[in-house]
Amino acid sequence: MNKSFNDFELHSQLKQAIAGLGYTEPTPIQAQTLPVLLANARTHFHGQAQTGTGKTLAFGLPLLQHIDPAIKKVQGLVIAPTRELAVQIEQSLTSLARSLGIFVVPIYGGVPIEKQMRDLRNGAHIVVGTPGRLNDHIKRKTLRLDGTKIVILDEADIMLDMGFKEEVDELINATAYDRSLWLFSATVKSCINDLMKSHMPNPVSVRVNATSVASDNTKQYYAIANRRQRFEVLCRIIESVEDLYGFVFCQTKMMTAEVAQMLEKRGYKAQALNGDMSQARRNQVIKSFKNKEFNLLIATDVAARGLDVPDITHVINYGLPEDQESYIHRIGRTGRAGKQGVAITLVDPYQQFRLNSLSRRYRISIDPISLPTAEEMMQKQVRKAQESLEQLSKQSFNRSHEQELAKIINQLSHEELVRALVACTSKLFMNVSTEEFSQESFSAAQRGEEGRRQQGGNRPRGRSRFFSRRR
Repeated sequence: MNKSFNDFELHSQLKQAIAGLGYTEPTPIQAQTLPVLLANARTHFHGQAQTGTGKTLAFGLPLLQHIDPAIKKVQGLVIAPTRELAVQIEQSLTSLARSLGIFVVPIYGGVPIEKQMRDLRNGAHIVVGTPGRLNDHIKRKTLRLDGTKIVILDEADIMLDMGFKEEVDELINATAYDRSLWLFSATVKSCINDLMKSHMPNPVSVRVNATSVASDNTKQYYAIANRRQRFEVLCRIIESVEDLYGFVFCQTKMMTAEVAQMLEKRGYKAQALNGDMSQARRNQVIKSFKNKEFNLLIATDVAARGLDVPDITHVINYGLPEDQESYIHRIGRTGRAGKQGVAITLVDPYQQFRLNSLSRRYRISIDPISLPTAEEMMQKQVRKAQESLEQLSKQSFNRSHEQELAKIINQLSHEELVRALVACTSKLFMNVSTEEFSQESFSAAQRGEEGRRQQGGNRPRGRSRFFSRRR
């Protein structure tokens, strides 16, 4: 296996560009993909690996290697399911293509089409876009694909799940008959197999084993919580973590909005990201999250697909995802680049068997985690309130403000004043459940563990009491 990018047959400019971006050693998907695609551009190829494993570079380098800058036609087409992913791919390719004189043009909806038409007229060697807007340009005859020799489908599984099968077929059929198709996905579902049968005779397939993808740097836990308890459990987890910066994954767009709204009412810095939002709003939310203006992004799998956000400390699953591959895909967003990460999944008691199956399939340990009690939560909030009050007492007020404060103070007893100040500087009145709730959850977890052992599941290493990462 190639140990360095210098070991591959790449243009010297590409090697310099890769080194300039700080890449030294190929990831497993890159090491297995590059030899195949660099050797023969006409190969039909399927690569399976999750987000964050370097798929963009795995197909981007061979694509750039096979482009002829002297031919002023669209020679490469990259199709992505979301606008955010299309933008990321275009930016990654452009950073490598500049030195080769290769022009990459992004094409996606939610922005004026006129600029895209001008960019296409000025000449594009590679087009990166979403299915809907790409087909729109083809119908307007502003995009011609008769000279396209390589078509790449990134995150093909999610693209087909979103209902783009017909649009994808139209785009592939608009290209030359002898073009090659490179398909990349995190999962292999029936829709992927159907697509390969329709458009990819004799494909070469490469798979990065999911067991090697579940990073040792990511500690995985679960908490028992039924639907009624789930939000309170989420709040307790958030309160137990210092400097949390992460994703909360929900199953539906409506749920992301509801959870984000409830968290904001509790005083947490959270925003939703889903497909119902305008492109301008989505861009604003993503930019603010990357700038750490808020620390909790409540998202669906589709909306977050392709987002590359460094330094994610936690991934919280607001319920088990529908399929096991999605679980691996989600938790892969933390514990990257040698840093420690934490993944926590909220599980209904009746879903315990699915957790056992997940652990056995990928040979991973998902340990139960004890939630902080109501009393512990209260003590922590009081400590925070005390710190806030100490800071507040050091601030100076002008005379008019002091007179107004004096009126208020005179109307309250000492006890009432203290309670009011503490409440204002903490989340004590956030409807924290009683101690009975904690005991109920703990009992449910115990019952689940007994069932787990009876089913022959992995015995947990121990009940974790801490959520925060090792620094």
